[in-house]
Amino acid sequence: MNIQKHILFFCFSLFGLCLFAEEAADTTNTRLKDPLYFQLYGGINKSANENLPWSEFTRYPWSGGVFLGVGKEVRPLWGWRAAFRFNHNKSRNVPRCENSDVWGWHSLELFGDATFDLSDAFRKRKPRQQRPRFNLKLFAGIGGAYTFGFPEDVPLSYTVPYSMNSAVCFGFRAGLTATYALTERWHIGAELSQNFFIDRFNGVKDGSPLDARSNLKVGFTCMLAPRRKKQPVAVAPVVYDTRLRTIPALPLMMPKPESDKVRRLAGRAFLDFPVNETVIYPDYRRNPDELRRINNTIDSALFDKTIQVRSISLHGYASPESPYANNTRLAKGRTPCHACS
Repeated sequence: MNIQKHILFFCFSLFGLCLFAEEAADTTNTRLKDPLYFQLYGGINKSANENLPWSEFTRYPWSGGVFLGVGKEVRPLWGWRAAFRFNHNKSRNVPRCENSDVWGWHSLELFGDATFDLSDAFRKRKPRQQRPRFNLKLFAGIGGAYTFGFPEDVPLSYTVPYSMNSAVCFGFRAGLTATYALTERWHIGAELSQNFFIDRFNGVKDGSPLDARSNLKVGFTCMLAPRRKKQPVAVAPVVYDTRLRTIPALPLMMPKPESDKVRRLAGRAFLDFPVNETVIYPDYRRNPDELRRINNTIDSALFDKTIQVRSISLHGYASPESPYANNTRLAKGRTPCHACS
């Protein structure tokens, strides 16, 4: 049927978009994972019956509901969520030739979703310490619904079989969730989803195999565990050992006079660079402490006004994983000059 073809096309397109976005994303420590979160949303539903075309969407009955959700990201892009929903649903008599009677009933629904973080997937690649306030997630899941509370005094249809008994119906859904962070723990958000259930979700069994529901919910998200902050790594200060290793057996001799006294002051610092990059990020990993050590070394040399600095030599290195030519490029790029006078 046409509706089944559209659903299959939608699912495959959704899956392809997620794979493309994940391949384009840099998930090495430039993105952050959401901790365990709790959601409370409420809103409106739009009910679609089997024989009502999408062109009559504005004539579908309105209804409402709430849901509770718990989720977590297991990777910077992928995560899971469980949602328990209560909806008050409304439907119209199915065939277009029947009258426009509307009846209402209730449903309890439980869904398990896979989530995909679109905001992280298409965000620029650079080291990030804080999560942006706006976040957009794509989700798709399967579950079921328990329908009950059908009216006993209203005929659900005049031409097709129907049942007013409670039933359990299989379903699946997909949609988008957008959130905005008020604080690190509390977020406000909105969620738009399209839900499909097997026939007789509204009590009426007709030619179409599915019943559809469009849901729009707004509410709050609470991050149950704060994001863990990286503890700064303690770096030992550079100590220049100028002590004598041995005590001379002979009396101390005066050094010979020198026309120009030339001395060398050496030190080491270990700056961290993102993979295959040459730009120095002052706030990246241990770079604040290492840059502070470099400044202290230079200040100690410039403190004595009787000393004149003739030259400064910088040496850069790269890890041995890449080819030799690429390592040479990285080493040169990470030391802007080999000798500065």
